[in-house]
Amino acid sequence: MLLILMLFKMSLEKQLKQIPLVDFQSLLINLMKNIRDWNTKVPELCLAINELSSHPHNLLWLVQLVPNWTSRGRQLRQCLSLVIISKLLDEKHEDIPNTSNLQISVLYRYLVQMKPSDLLKKMVLKKRAEQPNGTIDDSLHLELEKQAYYLTYILLHLVGEVSCSHSFSSGQRKHFVHLCGALEKHVKCDIREDARLFYRTKVKDLVARIHGKWQEIIQNCRPIQGQLHDFWVPDS
Repeated sequence: MLLILMLFKMSLEKQLKQIPLVDFQSLLINLMKNIRDWNTKVPELCLAINELSSHPHNLLWLVQLVPNWTSRGRQLRQCLSLVIISKLLDEKHEDIPNTSNLQISVLYRYLVQMKPSDLLKKMVLKKRAEQPNGTIDDSLHLELEKQAYYLTYILLHLVGEVSCSHSFSSGQRKHFVHLCGALEKHVKCDIREDARLFYRTKVKDLVARIHGKWQEIIQNCRPIQGQLHDFWVPDS
């Protein structure tokens, strides 16, 4: 496992960025194959990888370094994404869900916290506490808004990693219906597009892509046995 951590850490070095990604991934596949008691090691490995950086961009890079064309790779990618989402939202660490149903259901709780305006409020409060007079000017507020939308963008990519990288059963259909509702209500409806603020449009486009994937999953998952149709249930 130490070799895997060393490989992840090396991948963050600027001097090694020229090495083809496929070389890193091929080595990682072989290292993962040789881990005994894989299922018990995954949570420990995720927490260790999570500590290699604090920057959202680097954390997303570490997730995307994991090959998603092997079963162990997909499992690690999903669990690592959940751990990083929790970290970026300043959530208290909890046990990592092992089953796909639990992973998808826990996304709902995280998704409702990804409203850009709420993330911005947290950043503003933190920055005000750092200022001698407790105030921030318009230029700093705009910079914080850009950071909030960037963080939302990274978080949504991680949500996509958890939710769109494996096959699904009919029992998970209801989770995706709820996720679609949360994505619309808490993220999409919070974004006010402006031609001068392209970063908002970029996040809204990503929301649309994820929503489209989830709708496709919902269409491809049959209703639960004995149920002809799914009925809409309002958000609580």
